[in-house]
Amino acid sequence: TSLTFSLSSVFSDAQSNKMRFLFTSLPASSAGTLQTSGSNVAANTWYDTSASFTLTPFANFNGNVNLNVRVTDGCENTTGVV
Repeated sequence: TSLTFSLSSVFSDAQSNKMRFLFTSLPASSAGTLQTSGSNVAANTWYDTSASFTLTPFANFNGNVNLNVRVTDGCENTTGVV
């Protein structure tokens, strides 16, 4: 089953600055694919927090998928795991 998500509800900025993020790691090649707007997501590429992503596991995949992200508001950075 695919999972579609965005990070706009996960991260916020106290000064309401525009936020961007990047995935510093992607799902293992045996886990599945991560896409936005029908294209594969690239590691270390900046995306707006309003972007929508779809994680589609490969058939018979069983396990967890962790996505490491870095978020910035242009002034400060933070990291997290989704």
